[in-house]
Amino acid sequence: MSPTQPPTQLTSAAPPAPAESPSGEPRKVGDFALNVAANELLAAGGKVVRIEPRLMSLLVRLARAPGAVVPRETLIDEVWSRRMVNDEVLSRAIADLRQVLGDDSRTPRYIETIPKSGYRLIAAVEWGASTTAHAGVRRRSHWPVWMAIGLATLMVAVAAWIVTLKQPGSKRDALDWETSLEAALREAKPLTASLGLEIGPRLSPDGKRVLYSLIENGRAQLVLHDSTLPAPRVLSEPGEDVTSAVFMPDGAGVIYRSLAGTACKLRHRSAEGIREIGPCARNEPSRIDISPDGKQLVRSRVHRESFPAGLAIQSIDSGDIRQLTTPSTGDGEDTLARFSPDGAQIAFVRGNSSARSVWLVPVAGGEARKVGALSGLTYGLAWVPDGKALLVAADWFGFRALNWLSLKDGSGRLLGARGARAPDLVAGRLVYENAQFQANLFRIRGNDPATPTPLHPSTRYTSQPAYSPDGASIAFVSNREGMEAIYVASGDGAALKLPLPDSHRYMRPTWSADGKAIYAIRMPAAGDKSAPQQAVRITLADGAVAVLPVGDTVSFASESRDGRWLYVGEREERQMRLWRAPLAAPTRQERLPTPLVSDVQLSASHLAYTQSGLSGITVCTLDGRTCELRRVPTGASHDDHWSVTEGALYFVDGPPAARRLKRHDLKRDAVSTLSAVVPSTLGGGLAVHPAGNEFIVAREEPPAIDLMTATVTTKP
Repeated sequence: MSPTQPPTQLTSAAPPAPAESPSGEPRKVGDFALNVAANELLAAGGKVVRIEPRLMSLLVRLARAPGAVVPRETLIDEVWSRRMVNDEVLSRAIADLRQVLGDDSRTPRYIETIPKSGYRLIAAVEWGASTTAHAGVRRRSHWPVWMAIGLATLMVAVAAWIVTLKQPGSKRDALDWETSLEAALREAKPLTASLGLEIGPRLSPDGKRVLYSLIENGRAQLVLHDSTLPAPRVLSEPGEDVTSAVFMPDGAGVIYRSLAGTACKLRHRSAEGIREIGPCARNEPSRIDISPDGKQLVRSRVHRESFPAGLAIQSIDSGDIRQLTTPSTGDGEDTLARFSPDGAQIAFVRGNSSARSVWLVPVAGGEARKVGALSGLTYGLAWVPDGKALLVAADWFGFRALNWLSLKDGSGRLLGARGARAPDLVAGRLVYENAQFQANLFRIRGNDPATPTPLHPSTRYTSQPAYSPDGASIAFVSNREGMEAIYVASGDGAALKLPLPDSHRYMRPTWSADGKAIYAIRMPAAGDKSAPQQAVRITLADGAVAVLPVGDTVSFASESRDGRWLYVGEREERQMRLWRAPLAAPTRQERLPTPLVSDVQLSASHLAYTQSGLSGITVCTLDGRTCELRRVPTGASHDDHWSVTEGALYFVDGPPAARRLKRHDLKRDAVSTLSAVVPSTLGGGLAVHPAGNEFIVAREEPPAIDLMTATVTTKP
């Protein structure tokens, strides 16, 4: 295999040939005996495992076609009885079933995933009467009277314990919300499905009406969805764009952000008319929330020039503002704020780009505290009505979905609803955005900058391209087969996924100097309190993964072009501290004399970095001792979209509607325009060929955003 050729994908052993299934029920699947009626599996060692009826139905359906691929649509249609179920529900069920069976998706013994098709059962199946009463016929017992009395006493105690746990505010009550939300998401159904983008849903206090913004033809209208009305009703005035609308606690009024021309205003609409609360800033995060007593709102507000937005409390009656949080330049902005049910606290999100976490701050003022260690792309949150947990839309566990976040210990758990954003939960009703984003790579050649060529397209999110040292291959990150993984393609050949363990997510691929390996940053697929971010070196010839001994808080790792040094960016809050070490001895670390940086890249003779709150790119010698700030326009909207090569910086410039890809010549200090096709993804979106004659940009496609709703029923 040549240095830049991707490895051949690993494949599992050939499954047994499809066979027609006899009538009746499967008696045994692999090492497990089945008691279908009781939803029980009997393991070889005699252990009885009770599973959910849905999982048993799924296993039985797969067993009816052993060795054959059962399409995902067929499984959803037959196992879920044609209800509104998405792919995520099926994926979760398959994962749960694999866990019960002790199966591994990488080396399956029971269920094999067939990408873009479905699943097939590859274990042996025996048919006949299903197993009854665990390991056979139970013997009749003749218990002494004293044992019966003891059992009766025990049952009374257990019943009393259960009653106690069901009291409001108990641990059981909290668990009811968690399990009920998970169950509700499996039965979620569309609320809207127009051709426009429906965003920012908020429920009325009784849960019967929904406010949202409908974006069509460049205009954001305020819309009310009410089941008693024949059609959704537009509430906004002609000529204004409306975002972040919220019901007043009495349900009789609405507060929202109104944009008209260059003006931004907060407005209160009620039966008496429209009243202005005060001005707002167009460039500040838009989400607002209203306190339970209806007297004040919380919003994001820039408290000091060149600093990120913090939270501010504003009186709805007088418009007076009190700054609540003041994040520093390295903290990132505070946004997505929500009042707690008792009005005493505010939950919010703090951070930059893909490093956002959940925080709490008292409404009366005081120090904000971080909730747990989970961090990632975060898209909204809602309080659980008992005030003990949050429902958070984030990518904490490998993809964007709704997650449970305990406020007691900061632990999180995936609930479901892949693609979910902006949840709102009122009493027994849940509403959220179902947002489907797609991003792909495009190659732009210098002789034809106006005609980009699509590369390895998919219906999921692809970004972070990187050319090999000879320019013959590219590596990139994509979630096209689930979690973020690294793919490699040579020339115009197929893109192959590196055979990496699916226990981790991977990002920021960079090439070794000889093109035989790729460096990357990995993090656990399921975050925990330690949340390690490790640098790994992946050998392309055999797919071997070596964890580098450089710590568990790494955000960047790259080999110098001469193959002598390993450069590392060690995470410090939301920035990086840079150091390097000899490649042969990575523990012999040498701190570079640079400040904390936001992003860093290497060329053959330069180290370049950006800093939070500072416009421009600083270019240094490789030892970091001689540096010069180049005043190219980098900003928060495209900090990741730049690159350094030998002799030039590449960056994005211009207003949102007219951005251009440009080149800054380091020797002549001259800027030239290259293309109107610019990167637009989250994460790195620009790669420059070593010869400088072509580029790869990662671009988002137009999204599809609809609203979903679900009924949440907690146990009494």
